[in-house]
Amino acid sequence: LHGGGLNQGQSIFWAQVKNHELTRDIRPSDYLKKRWEDYKLQPDLAFMTSADISDVVIHEETFSGLNVTALTTVGMGNALRAGDPGGYHLSLGTINLLLEINATLSPSALVEAMAMATEGKTAAVMDSSIPSKVSGKTSTGTGTDCLAISSHQKKTPMVFCGKHTKLGELIGKASYQAVFKGVSRWVERKEEKSENRERNDRHQDNPCYRRGQFG
Repeated sequence: LHGGGLNQGQSIFWAQVKNHELTRDIRPSDYLKKRWEDYKLQPDLAFMTSADISDVVIHEETFSGLNVTALTTVGMGNALRAGDPGGYHLSLGTINLLLEINATLSPSALVEAMAMATEGKTAAVMDSSIPSKVSGKTSTGTGTDCLAISSHQKKTPMVFCGKHTKLGELIGKASYQAVFKGVSRWVERKEEKSENRERNDRHQDNPCYRRGQFG
């Protein structure tokens, strides 16, 4: 939502919001800006999600001095499949994925890194078998996914990072493992909330509970 395209910077703002805070009449970018201004921050990049940030997943892949670290928060309430009909949906949920690579990438390599990370994320979502909210088919992500690639400067740039390269392999692995674990955590939290809701409903249906006879 902020800092898209090719930019330089160091600071990232990762905001968690409640569903009721993003009604249809609110511009998400304006709301996000207000959030970081409340903290007197000036981030170079900003993500926003309704997923629980405490469920952040960090996964690292290394090989012979190359290091790829993936950070992600996952919410699948807005699960969609590429090609689903566009339009406004009431459900919220986002996969935010940040990759930090300890190498310098050329502009074309950054584009290729985005492709590798996206394929890794998509493979993880599809392997998790979350249905699209619109078509019911296996989703490939959400309607609001955001992805950022962070690479170092002042080194000789790498120009290739596709599937035939070790760096491409590390990007794919890190993205897949982080997102797959993130989806698993989202499913677990959703099941936990459902169990708590059912438990509360059973208590409320109990006449003794309604009369206050349980401490």
